[in-house]
Amino acid sequence: MRSSEASGLGFAFQGFEGGRDPAQFDLLAGVPPHRPPRVVKESALTNEAGWVLDNKRTMQTTSENVFAIGDVTAVTLADDMALHKAGVFAEGQGLAVTHHISADIHKTGQKAEFDGLGFCWIESGAGSAGFASGSFYEEPNPVVPCPAPAECGTWARFSSRGIGSAKA
Repeated sequence: MRSSEASGLGFAFQGFEGGRDPAQFDLLAGVPPHRPPRVVKESALTNEAGWVLDNKRTMQTTSENVFAIGDVTAVTLADDMALHKAGVFAEGQGLAVTHHISADIHKTGQKAEFDGLGFCWIESGAGSAGFASGSFYEEPNPVVPCPAPAECGTWARFSSRGIGSAKA
């Protein structure tokens, strides 16, 4: 995309590759491509694509006492798909790392692991949404049931708190 211009209630985007005509939107929710930050990509902790490789349960990298969580990681699931880059996973990973470091400091030996549990709301418009939750680390494939959307109101989406967890 080369440029964008707002006019009235719409947006027109110019310069799409492939010569497509400008698109009009009343609302556009866009997510830029995920890219690792340069400082991470240039570190010795990454794969060829620039993502940090770590143990998917402890979040320990190949360097001793260095952990990585969230969007900078490359966590591969049992079905060879990548773990989604969602905040609920970063929260659970962070809890596991926190417990792991605390166990090292206090010499308790109870090192936590991220269990791969997570969830997300899937909004489908007109006041309806679906709630998918499950075990992304399940083998041989993640188990994430996704029930049909139902009318729930936007309040339900914002009333939930992180469910990501860490188990000692």
